[in-house]
Amino acid sequence: MFRAFLGERVSWITDRTVPVHKIFGDEVTDLEQILVSEAGDDEIVTAADRFFQSRIPKPDSNADLARGLVQEVLEHRDLLTVDQLARRSGLGKPRSSEEFRRDQNFGAPPILALLL
Repeated sequence: MFRAFLGERVSWITDRTVPVHKIFGDEVTDLEQILVSEAGDDEIVTAADRFFQSRIPKPDSNADLARGLVQEVLEHRDLLTVDQLARRSGLGKPRSSEEFRRDQNFGAPPILALLL
């Protein structure tokens, strides 16, 4: 889901600090004001819910595919190589690798998940 907010791969923010305005624009200012105010928990949660609910990304079939590949590796520890993952998924090796990197929860080449 982060990829949709970022407009980039999640790896784009790895080991970096990115100002919230760069991701959400100036519209985040009102939410920031509430978060740092003396508002009560209910008001803060309501404001955050309203802000993020209005920005939920549209479903992305590529992200679903990427999540499926990550899940496949996590559930099937017999997968030892990227070639095996590509064969099992029915995707070519380059496509498997790209989809894996696309997954906002992983954002890295599939070999890293195979090593976990």
